[in-house]
Amino acid sequence: MENNIYKMAANHIKLIENCFSKLCELISAIKNGEDGARLQEICNEISLRETEADFCLQSVTTYAQASPVDDKISEFSVACDSIANRCEDFANGIRRTNKDMVAMFSADILEMLQKISLLFDLLQQMLICKDNSTLAEKIDSAETELDKYEENILKKIMSAPFLQSDKMQFMLYINKISKIPDVIKGNVKKVCKKT
Repeated sequence: MENNIYKMAANHIKLIENCFSKLCELISAIKNGEDGARLQEICNEISLRETEADFCLQSVTTYAQASPVDDKISEFSVACDSIANRCEDFANGIRRTNKDMVAMFSADILEMLQKISLLFDLLQQMLICKDNSTLAEKIDSAETELDKYEENILKKIMSAPFLQSDKMQFMLYINKISKIPDVIKGNVKKVCKKT
């Protein structure tokens, strides 16, 4: 019975990762000047994937309530689900942002997304770990690196030749994805599979 909830939680993470993976496609589409209909289509796909993750989360939490398994897996999945929510918020916001600004910083955003995508493997490992100290170190290191990277991007945005209001809005959306490592870091102590 315990293995089932771990499998369900692993599937939930995969659905969240699928949602996240569409963000690179969205940024590339904006950079390439694709029309609003295409951007909307990608945002719809992200929303669909976020909804799939929500349904999976409901299954995990329902299963956790009906079983003797520790609530840590349920808490872990709820926290992870906020990543999919951040992806959807970012997608819906960024497509309404100044397209020239997004295009100017698309390489930076894509690099940040690539760095964050590597952390999904660590999320999966958390479900099977016996000792999370190594994972905690890896996540701390990645989060520190991403914090520095975000700081550099924000400095570049502030010095860019755009309206202050556009820059502030853009930074708000960047913050949605740059805080994903914080969510992952917060989960490292929430769950560690017992042997």
